Amino acid sequence: MSYKAVKLVRHKHRMYKKYKKEKHPAYRKAARSAATEIRRAKRNFEKKLADNIDTDRKSFYAYVRSRSKAKSNIGPLVDDLGNTAVFPQDLVDKFNQFFLLEFVLLQIIAVLCCTVNV
Repeated sequence: MSYKAVKLVRHKHRMYKKYKKEKHPAYRKAARSAATEIRRAKRNFEKKLADNIDTDRKSFYAYVRSRSKAKSNIGPLVDDLGNTAVFPQDLVDKFNQFFLLEFVLLQIIAVLCCTVNV
């Protein structure tokens, strides 16, 4: 947030403390100007991120991820026997078992290919 936006938000808070009403014209004016400046600061920040994407991709994608509403979660896993894994340790065990099997099969295939070609 820009310095001007922070200053206007602070002014809005002071106006509320002074009048204790959201309907007071002075508070409404301060709130409106603070909201406008916050929108302008946000727009400038996003434009700056977009302009600097070639040099600073990490901060751009970090901002995009922070603005995302959806969170990706791993759901319950069901193995060949029909057992459901819900707890984190069970999920880790299932993934470990699956990938261990895959890597072992890949190594066996690689060894067989090398011995057949020789």
